[in-house]
Amino acid sequence: MSEEQREILKMVADRTISVEEAERLLRALEEGARNRESSQPKDRGGVGAAFDALGDVLSDIGPMVRNAVEDAVSGVGFGPDEPEDPELERVPWEGQAMTLGQGTTLEIVQRRTGVRHGASLVIKGAPGDACTIEGQTATDVRVYRRDERLHVRWAHGDLTVRVPDTVAKVVGRIMGGSIRSVSVACPVHLRTMGGNLELEELAHPFDVKTMGGGITLGLAPGFHGDGRGHTMGGSMTASVPNGLSCAVHAVTMGGTIEVNGGVSHVERSKAAGKQAVNVTLGTGPVVATLGLKTMGGSITVRRTDA
Repeated sequence: MSEEQREILKMVADRTISVEEAERLLRALEEGARNRESSQPKDRGGVGAAFDALGDVLSDIGPMVRNAVEDAVSGVGFGPDEPEDPELERVPWEGQAMTLGQGTTLEIVQRRTGVRHGASLVIKGAPGDACTIEGQTATDVRVYRRDERLHVRWAHGDLTVRVPDTVAKVVGRIMGGSIRSVSVACPVHLRTMGGNLELEELAHPFDVKTMGGGITLGLAPGFHGDGRGHTMGGSMTASVPNGLSCAVHAVTMGGTIEVNGGVSHVERSKAAGKQAVNVTLGTGPVVATLGLKTMGGSITVRRTDA
């Protein structure tokens, strides 16, 4: 058993990923090994040639798996019970709306004490300057504030946060659940482990990551800037409106990449179980770029009506 296989099995034992997700990762290793082995020169026969090919494959696949695991888990999951910034002060909160000034940074993080019970987070854009927090099943909600920073912590349960137009950036991190973002009027940075990410009506840059879940991205017609999505153990779908010119760089290990509609330029490469596609959608000036990466899943990019 290779080091990479042991690492994947350990993640299952630690309940970091599910058995099904581990199977997809192990299949990605095997597919890479088969692809590289079939491409080796046949100047040696028998067992010696097979071991040469397998050694070369694992020397390439091993770092890819380790890098993918490290990249997937970095910044994913819960946060400390209290904010790390000592300048943030806890403020009384009993369900009232909070007025947020222009340029506010909003951070929403599941607390460490609640990770065994699961959670979900919904972030919705709202006009005006009032931020509201809702959730009948959310427990131990805490609010911290200083200047133009608002931090929300909760233990577990379902939480909905309405984000006003005055917010300049949203950061969300949970473990064991899914995050949904709808029509948020600022950049979003979202992380979860063990759940899906669903982003609708995206008009601003984003950086999203999950381990053990899938990602669904829906770009708005006015989207501009850079967007990045990364999943380990899940697949990804990105919907790009007709009329939006967009450059896409997609990479998968152990999956497939499919691009449908409006392609003006495409480059493909494949080696050792890893596929990469660089594609330009539309013929006008490129106003958006997407970087999509998955391990153990597939990537689909499709055109949609605005």
